[in-house]
Amino acid sequence: MRRLLLVLVCATGLERRSTELRSALVGDWLSAVAASSLAAPFITTVDVSIIKATASGSSLVSAAFSTLKNGLLRDPFRFWVSFQCRWTMTVYCLTYGASNSVSSFCEIYKRRSELP
Repeated sequence: MRRLLLVLVCATGLERRSTELRSALVGDWLSAVAASSLAAPFITTVDVSIIKATASGSSLVSAAFSTLKNGLLRDPFRFWVSFQCRWTMTVYCLTYGASNSVSSFCEIYKRRSELP
């Protein structure tokens, strides 16, 4: 029975597709981690600036410069591992990773990506 199943899998090309999907998913998630790691500090700076400007009534530009100067430029590593930046990084990584994974799956298994 096991041999018959192996023959059927090889005959349908599922083994090749699953290997192709596996390598595509690894690439998708690595690119999602890289993109979110690079974008998160800047997105966090904008988010924190909007919150500070709204809370204090100051202008958005001055709040943005203050956040940039006091956080990202003064101690980049501390800002990068802060709660706000890690949260932004997590959200963007999961969003990018899920979107890329669905696109790869649909492309490899020849499905419509609009409504998988």
